[in-house]
Amino acid sequence: ATYARREFELLVEGATDYAMLMLDPAGNILTWNNGAERLMGLHRDVAVGQPSAIFLAGPGAAAQIAAQLDQARRTGRFAGELWHKRVDFC
Repeated sequence: ATYARREFELLVEGATDYAMLMLDPAGNILTWNNGAERLMGLHRDVAVGQPSAIFLAGPGAAAQIAAQLDQARRTGRFAGELWHKRVDFC
């Protein structure tokens, strides 16, 4: 990786106040930062590979993630916020 990319990865990894993750086209978790671990209550070794929808909360959550994944497929990215639930409150 280039120096700038590695610096960006370290910045995302070190963030503890925000859950930042990357999903594959099917909505499965590819990356899980320290903030996601702290806020969601799940270690990255368990989270990576799981479908992101298991963490969504609220009515219409499944439809919301489906729409956002569709946007990411069409445009190459999606950035936004969703309400999630901690695994210890599931």
